[in-house]
Amino acid sequence: MARRISLQPDLILAHLVCSLVVVFPLLWISVPVLVDYPNHLARIWLQLHADELGQAAHYRVHWQWLPNMAMELLVPPLARVIPLETAGRMFIATAMLMPCWATAWLRRQLIGQPDTWELGAYLFAYNAAMQWGFANFLFGMGAALLAFAAWRATSRWSMAWRLAVFAPVAVALLLLHLFAFGIYGLLVAAHAAGQLRRDKQWDRGAFFSGVATMLQFAPGLVVWAAIAGGGGPRLIVFGDMMNKLTALAAPMAFGQLGPAIALTLPALLYIAWRQRWISFVSEMRLPLVVIATVAVAMPNVLLGSWQADIRLPIALSFLVLASIRIRPLPRGTQLALLTAGAILLGVRCTALTLQWTDLDRDYQEFRTALTELPKNSRLLVVQTKVAGGRHPVPGMPTLLAYHLNASFYHMASLAVIDRGAFIPTLFTGWTLIRPNGTNASLALPDAMPMLPEELQAALTPEGRAMLAGLRNQVGLPPYWTDWPRRFDHVLWIGPPMNVPSILVESHRGSFFRLYRISNR
Repeated sequence: MARRISLQPDLILAHLVCSLVVVFPLLWISVPVLVDYPNHLARIWLQLHADELGQAAHYRVHWQWLPNMAMELLVPPLARVIPLETAGRMFIATAMLMPCWATAWLRRQLIGQPDTWELGAYLFAYNAAMQWGFANFLFGMGAALLAFAAWRATSRWSMAWRLAVFAPVAVALLLLHLFAFGIYGLLVAAHAAGQLRRDKQWDRGAFFSGVATMLQFAPGLVVWAAIAGGGGPRLIVFGDMMNKLTALAAPMAFGQLGPAIALTLPALLYIAWRQRWISFVSEMRLPLVVIATVAVAMPNVLLGSWQADIRLPIALSFLVLASIRIRPLPRGTQLALLTAGAILLGVRCTALTLQWTDLDRDYQEFRTALTELPKNSRLLVVQTKVAGGRHPVPGMPTLLAYHLNASFYHMASLAVIDRGAFIPTLFTGWTLIRPNGTNASLALPDAMPMLPEELQAALTPEGRAMLAGLRNQVGLPPYWTDWPRRFDHVLWIGPPMNVPSILVESHRGSFFRLYRISNR
C-alpha cells in the first residue's frame, strides 16, 4: 500500500549535491568519452541532416519502430533547439540520474520514510554499461525502475485506471529499449506473484487480479511481435565463467578498483544479512530472486545486444539498495559510512573528469585533423592495439582510471558528423540508419576497426583468398577484402606498423595518422 511520505529539505539538498557531482564530468567535454556513444551521436546527426546531404549522402534514414530507440526518439527534438552535442550530454546525464532517483522513490515507499542510505544509489551511476556507452539501455533501465515505483505507488487505484495508464507506459518502455520492457515486466510479475504468496489467497478473485495485472503487457507484446516479425538480429551467444565474473563487477566501473569493490559488495551484503544488520523488505524478495536468476542465465549476446549479461546486475544493484532495511547504527558509525561514501563518489567523479578531459583532447585533436579530409570520403579504420588493452591517463594511477583500447573504436564516427564521411563501423543493423548504394557491402552491423595484419593480408592474392572464407559472428564476410579500391582514406589509430606503400600520409597526429590511398 502506498504511503504519504514527507519531504526532508536536507535530504533534497543532498540529492541535488550528489546529482551535480555525478554530472560534473560532463561539463568539461564536448562528447562523452563512452565507447559506443560517438556512434550513437553520428546516427542522430544523420537523422537531423539526411535531407540536407541529398545525393552525396552515404547513408539514408529508414524509419521503423525498434526496441532500442531512446536516444533516437528523445534527442533529435531537443537538438533542433540546442546544439546536438549539448542535447546528447543532457540525455546521458538523465540516463545516469534516473536510476538514482527511482531508487530513492522506491526505497521511500518500501521503508516508509526517507533515509540517507538512498544516497548510495549515486555510487552506481558510473557502471560498466555507462563505460561502454550503452546509452539507450541506461535510459530505458532508469525509466523501467521509475515505472515500477509508479506502479507500486498507484496500488490504490482501480485496476481499470492502472491498466489505462501503464499499458502505454509498457509500450513506451519497449521502444526505449527491450531490456527496459523486460526489467519492468519481471518486476511487476514477480511482485504480483509474491503478493499472492504472502496473502495465500489462491481463489478466483486473486487469479483474475493477477491476470488483470499482466494485461498491461499485452499491447507491448503485440508491438514486439510486429517488430520482431519484420526481421532483426537473431544471434544468441552464451558466455563463459569470465563473462559472469565481469557481469558481477558491472555495477561499478572504477578503474582497477571497480571489480574489487563490486565483487566485494555481495560478500559484505551476505555477511550483514547473516549478522542481521540488514534485512530485505518481504515484498521485494521474490522480485530480487527473479532478477538475479535471469541475470545468471542471461547470454553474453542476445538479439544484437552485446554484453547483455552485464545489464541486469546493474539494475539489481539499484533494486537491492531500494529493498534493504538497515538496523539503526550509532550516529558516529553512520556518519563514518556516509563520509566514506561521499569520498568514494568524489574521488570517482574527479578521476573520471581527468580521464574524460584527457581523452576529449584526443577527440578534439582528431576533429581538427578532419578538416584535411575531403568531404564525403570513404574512411577505413585501422587500430593497433596496446598490450593489455589499457592506456594510462597522465598523472592518474590505473587503480582509479585508465583508457581502454575500445575508447577509440568509434572515434571515427565523428568524421560522419564533421565531414559527411562513410565509415564501415557505423551501427547500421537494427537502427534507423542504412548505408546507401554500393556502401551496403562495406558496412557491417557491428563492425570493429581492422587490425594491421588484416590490412596487409588484403593486399596479396593468398590473403584475399583466406579473407573470402572468413565470416563474422552473424555470418557476414569481411568488408575490407578489396579496401584499396573501395575506400579513399585510412585512419590509423595507434602506432603504425608495416604501412603499405600505397598509403600516403596526409596528417600525423599524436596518436593517429590519416592516409590517402594512392593507387588510383
